[in-house]
Amino acid sequence: MLVDRTFSPLIQPYNYASCNAQDWGYQKIQEKENGAFRKDYANANMDPKSVVLTTVWAAGVVYFFGDLLLKLTRGEIMADSFHRTMELLGVE
Repeated sequence: MLVDRTFSPLIQPYNYASCNAQDWGYQKIQEKENGAFRKDYANANMDPKSVVLTTVWAAGVVYFFGDLLLKLTRGEIMADSFHRTMELLGVE
């Protein structure tokens, strides 16, 4: 995802304050009062290794839930298990 660096300071407080307000607030207080490390939220996890890892995980999650949804709509998830259990119990 490309971020326009000219507008990122305007977007940054909304995104991170709404996700985890207490941690974001604590970080901002530490930056102002104690001179703590200023976290660059706009460029966090943007190195090539992190981007590739996130993309691979996202593709796996999308595939898993897509396959699950497809099988649920076709009725393939529980049907085989139910029929096999009925056969083992001798009920048909």
